[in-house]
Amino acid sequence: MDFDLIQYITGNRQLGSALAAALDKYHVDFRREHPQAERCYGPLAQLFFSQSALLAQDHNHLLNFYNFSAARIFGYSPQEAMGLESLKLVPAEVVRERADIFRKVIAEGQAVEVLDNRITKEGRIVRINALIFPYELDSRPSIAARVELLGADGKRVVPLITPETP
Repeated sequence: MDFDLIQYITGNRQLGSALAAALDKYHVDFRREHPQAERCYGPLAQLFFSQSALLAQDHNHLLNFYNFSAARIFGYSPQEAMGLESLKLVPAEVVRERADIFRKVIAEGQAVEVLDNRITKEGRIVRINALIFPYELDSRPSIAARVELLGADGKRVVPLITPETP
């Protein structure tokens, strides 16, 4: 798939607005360092370039938002991640638990914090802290998450920028 990031950012104002509204509604601690990006390119731009990792899936469980900070954790570029089945990031042993959490988040309309394992593009298991929250797009409820990478000591790790991840 040929992916034009600028076109995606500017052409998905509804998704950007829905995610921004959910971040505010659920008081998600999310770093918004680039207000000028939003003024120029729309609400999705600031989310893409934040230092906070953010992922969202649509009602079909396909990733429809995945920012550069998520790329530093999971190894997929935003271009690779768009449209990826979100279960590719989940170890088999936690799939059922994840589905139960997602159902609860949508049913109760509440954000839930979880400590869990995920799978990187390279197949490594990483420990994360995720704040999972609902959002609505086209009158359909779905799920988004702010994700932090955890070290072996359980403390937050800030992944370094590498040549492969902007």
